[in-house]
Amino acid sequence: MPAVAALFLVIAAPVLFASDESTVNFDATFDFSTVATFAIRPTSITLDKPEINNRLFEQQVHDVLVRALSSKHLKEVVDSPDLLVRVSVTGQDYSFAERRPGTRIPPGPRGSGARGVVIPGAGPVPVMLTGGTMTIEMIAVRTGGVVWRGSVRNEEETAPRLARELPKNASALLSKYPPRRD
Repeated sequence: MPAVAALFLVIAAPVLFASDESTVNFDATFDFSTVATFAIRPTSITLDKPEINNRLFEQQVHDVLVRALSSKHLKEVVDSPDLLVRVSVTGQDYSFAERRPGTRIPPGPRGSGARGVVIPGAGPVPVMLTGGTMTIEMIAVRTGGVVWRGSVRNEEETAPRLARELPKNASALLSKYPPRRD
């Protein structure tokens, strides 16, 4: 049974460690149908990775926001927006150790005399990940309060991969705007 659990870890580990989690909260009393315009504030990035903490990444995020909100029939303006959109990106590197299971080599063809062997597993093996959290807040200008907040956390093996995934995550997050009232 431990071999089955170890095999599960080897198969599921890339999926488990390269995953993302998202949440969306909103002000249920706010009437989103009154919103027609938005303005995007400069992105705040505190993740110390050159692949993410740069002007090009900020522009990619800005473009994703404009495309997503424009597809919702909102217009980006410079003066007097209905919503201010604020984006922040935080994160860190972290590591942990995992043990790799052994590998069983079956015996050779019948009658060949070749015996099967078990190659011991490696371990502990360090696993390094870069985790990043992107938060998108929409602030109603007339009230000054946050009316929509989405957050997505993503963990990837490399910072370049995280830099590719976070804008996609932002697009998926904004697909939940405006919120549905059930």
